[in-house]
Amino acid sequence: MVHKYMKKVNALIIFSLFLVLLVLFSFSKNKNSLSQISADVPCLLPNLPLVMHLHSELSIEIDGKIQNIPNTIGIEKSCERAIHMHNDTMGKIHVESQTVRDYTLGDFFSVWGEKIEKENYDLIMTVNNQPSKESSSVILKNDQKIKLVYT
Repeated sequence: MVHKYMKKVNALIIFSLFLVLLVLFSFSKNKNSLSQISADVPCLLPNLPLVMHLHSELSIEIDGKIQNIPNTIGIEKSCERAIHMHNDTMGKIHVESQTVRDYTLGDFFSVWGEKIEKENYDLIMTVNNQPSKESSSVILKNDQKIKLVYT
């Protein structure tokens, strides 16, 4: 009788440890994902209409060389973010949202998983050819031209 009881206790302990490890693994995986992609930029939901659709152009120059911006930013197998790039044009940020709100350049960099400030570089930023110190707080607007120059 004691032997059957001990088997059940051992099975329960092993099962509990398995559940704890499973939860910890899931939390660890999700935590890494959230640290790379802003939770403030949702995935677009199927079959819901867009209420915002705008395009801003971004160019980045480091030490006098124009940088390519990946055209896969915000596009994943299971998720197209409200801020993303397409294969159509390098540097064109697409804001396609199912809610009306302000999206910022900081949101874009968060989705990209990059920081707007670069270590050992000064940032000169222009928005529509006008100097700007707003950096990551620039609100993305239609037909806007944003240039980041790192020197």
